[in-house]
Amino acid sequence: MQEKLLIMNLEVTQKCALNCPQCSFAKSSAELDIELAKKTVSAAKNLGLQAVNISGGETILYPHLTELIAHCAAEKIISNIAISGVGFDEMQLNNFLVAGLHGIFVSLNGTNEKINLNSRGGFKEAIAAIKLVANSNTLFKAINWVMQSNNAENFPEIVKLAEKNNFNAVYILMYKRTAAGELKSFPTAIQLKNICRFIRGYRGNVEIVVDRCFSQLRAMLGDWIFGNTNSGIFRGCRAGLDTCALNVDGTFSPCRHMKIFDHFDSVKDYWQNSYALKKIRTADSRSPPCNKCRYFNFCRPCLVNANCDDKFSRCDNSYCPLGKNF
Repeated sequence: MQEKLLIMNLEVTQKCALNCPQCSFAKSSAELDIELAKKTVSAAKNLGLQAVNISGGETILYPHLTELIAHCAAEKIISNIAISGVGFDEMQLNNFLVAGLHGIFVSLNGTNEKINLNSRGGFKEAIAAIKLVANSNTLFKAINWVMQSNNAENFPEIVKLAEKNNFNAVYILMYKRTAAGELKSFPTAIQLKNICRFIRGYRGNVEIVVDRCFSQLRAMLGDWIFGNTNSGIFRGCRAGLDTCALNVDGTFSPCRHMKIFDHFDSVKDYWQNSYALKKIRTADSRSPPCNKCRYFNFCRPCLVNANCDDKFSRCDNSYCPLGKNF
């Protein structure tokens, strides 16, 4: 049975004014061809597409962004944009709302400039963007928070900030390898455990969502008296299973973070015939220390951080703290 393509990421631009330490993406003047973007969204609808996540670079620097949002709305596809806040203003917000935007995800890694600066720039702009959209009742509003060892203890304050500004959710994202391939700030096992405790005890009105690719945290959260609820094929990384990415140059990738660039004439052809996707759907990316981990059956590690080879036959999950006698 052919897997459905439920979510697609569109990399619309590589322009960005920031130089964030955590970033793994190239910077250039490149922009996604708008006709290709619209054509791909329409074609992906026939594969089951439900939602499009539009990102960059700095998403709002894409000159056709409103047109793309409107096209998604016309196709009855949910559209979300991720922004840093740099250059974002009320006129843009109103244009996006009229076009039919579903959600805005503001990237913020700390509630003060010092913590945020460990991994991101643009602290003041992100706070301003959060305040700007706070009173929009029709928009889904979320903070994208990348958990790292240098900001883990600040998470309760992130949630308070979301509460104060009427945000719907905080998304906990997994720290991915930087452009240099580094993972120096991956959270510790104790930090992951403390975040789980906080989430389990939280009784506020902000939804806390752990991104699927953060399988370690999802596996810990899934712990229950009689088993683990984080099970099944989607217990972790979803790249190539129900999601893929259209890159700024028109190539396809299993995930926007994966440096595997396939040239296909259509998204249907890619989804059904890509060698990389076929390997992902059949290969097991788990490697030591996974084999000694109590969460072995409840975790599907991120393929980017596992640093798999091009055949997905050799992966390296040694970065993960959970299999190390924890």
